[in-house]
Amino acid sequence: MKNTNPVENLAGITIPAITIPWPGAISPLVEDIETGMLQWAAEFGLIVNPTHAARIRRSKFAWFVARSYPNADITLLQMAADYGIWLFLVDDMLIDRMEMSPQERVTSLSALLDILDLEKAGQHPVYGELALLDLCRRFRKNMNTTSCNRMMQAIRLWAAAAGLQILDHERAETPALSTYVTIRRYIGAVETTISLNDVLNYKPVTDAVYNSPEVYQLRLIVNNVIAWGNDVHSAIIEAQQPGHFRNMPLIYASQGHTLQEGITFTVDNVYQEIARFSEIEASISTHADEALLNLIQGFKDCISGYYNWVLLDTQRYSKEHMAMDANDSKSI
Repeated sequence: MKNTNPVENLAGITIPAITIPWPGAISPLVEDIETGMLQWAAEFGLIVNPTHAARIRRSKFAWFVARSYPNADITLLQMAADYGIWLFLVDDMLIDRMEMSPQERVTSLSALLDILDLEKAGQHPVYGELALLDLCRRFRKNMNTTSCNRMMQAIRLWAAAAGLQILDHERAETPALSTYVTIRRYIGAVETTISLNDVLNYKPVTDAVYNSPEVYQLRLIVNNVIAWGNDVHSAIIEAQQPGHFRNMPLIYASQGHTLQEGITFTVDNVYQEIARFSEIEASISTHADEALLNLIQGFKDCISGYYNWVLLDTQRYSKEHMAMDANDSKSI
């Protein structure tokens, strides 16, 4: 399918670094979980060929996880790493591949939802289905019921939003920014990441704490900071993808701005959200107990974990590989 994104020459586009105003950390177990993660992905058929394997290795997904949950033990951290690679690869293979029909992609998403609800694979499992079944069993074994249900519900919301994005990709018109922001809140799957941080980083919190108005606002902000930052980091690659792919910088570009200006506007939005996070954190800290303070620190770990992974570890968004990564239908 022809690329329909309204962008100028991409050679001169620059992606600015986004600075997070608190330090990050990384688990010393990162090398171990990388090894285990790659073995698990191969065992469940997530790696389709050598080209795909090379792309996965240079993405360094385990470093993202180790930075997001620096205090987790090896069992929980390995579970999170395996979930992380599953999410990235399923998103790449089922959501973003335009050579698959919408019907094929919706069928695959439905199969994944059945795993979450019924924990039973179909007669002809789709890509990622058996891997998710294994993950669900490990979620239930290694997490308390409240945290497990929270996590699995976040995955359901991601899958449902993926259906909306597939529908949106079928139209040539650029969506309104407000529509995109709503879908992005779920399709980015950030909520699945932050739903784990109390369990993996510190100690579980109750639903009453997790869903309190102040914490809910922080969760929305964490979602925006990571998802919109990812829009910045992937802007050049997504501008070259076949089809009607949109992210925040590209939507700004469709409104008469240059892509570089769209990137700048999006970066400004990210910094505004970071400032809002700090303001709410300061207000909460005056009355928060240790569990709530730990939860907030876990949110901060997820934010710094993503940005330090992009800055220091991964080549997922590098210019060196962007031509293949933008349209890998002939190689993967």
